[in-house]
Amino acid sequence: LFPYTTLFRSANRIEIETGGYVHFDVQLTNSPHRHSHYEVCYVTSGAGRYHHGGVIYDLKPGDVFIADPGVTHEITSYDTKDLALFFVTMTLSRVEASRAGPQDDVIESFRRSHRVVGPGDEALKSYLPLVATGPGGFRNFAAREALKLFVLEMLSQLTTVQYPEEIEEVKGEMAFVMAYIDRNLRRRLSVEEIAQAAGISSRTLRRRFQQLSGTTVAQEINHRRMRWAAHRLLMGFPVSEVAEFVGINDPAQFTRSFVRAHGVTPKKFQSTYKPGRLATQTRP
Repeated sequence: LFPYTTLFRSANRIEIETGGYVHFDVQLTNSPHRHSHYEVCYVTSGAGRYHHGGVIYDLKPGDVFIADPGVTHEITSYDTKDLALFFVTMTLSRVEASRAGPQDDVIESFRRSHRVVGPGDEALKSYLPLVATGPGGFRNFAAREALKLFVLEMLSQLTTVQYPEEIEEVKGEMAFVMAYIDRNLRRRLSVEEIAQAAGISSRTLRRRFQQLSGTTVAQEINHRRMRWAAHRLLMGFPVSEVAEFVGINDPAQFTRSFVRAHGVTPKKFQSTYKPGRLATQTRP
């Protein structure tokens, strides 16, 4: 295990404690255990089973799964002996803050309702070279911000929303809305266009965003744009190309949006968190 500690202050605080790769090719189980923190994992290859609170889940490449605090769990790969995953242990807590940021929306939604195991987005693979590099070890851990974004992405993949039975159809509509936003982030989007594509009124779309996520449509669009912007900056793309990629042609507007989301300018972010420019702390 590679000790790794960092702290992100906001209305919701994440304290990341350890992270790294684990292979279940020789030792085929980590034995039933429980702990007081969260542990989120991403399956990089192979297959296995996950036992969590008396329920057994099959694991396949690309899956994301969580160990909740206080719940007995176990990971095994007895059948195939080839399961490999990347794990992060963390604690979540609330602190006083002057304002909430985009990460607070992700964490609050995760707190309200999340599944134990779910299929991860294809984009999660792109984080692996940024958070851990080097054969046989993790001496080249990428910057803290890369790991933070990776964790937030995994939490968002596990997040679910509880719907009353009488509005069950909303799930399909909102899933379509989120997919539509992701497909069209590289150009200007309006509430009216998204609502029309989903077959609902603009007023209904705005109301459902407030009810289900506590955010506005514009905030969700900007959050997703800035998340992808940060990801591409970490991959080394020039700031101007990143701005164009997320559909913002005005450099000043892009900088303002990025600062609101991440607290630093795009250039500062890229120079500070560029892979290979490490900023790690070892736990005592």
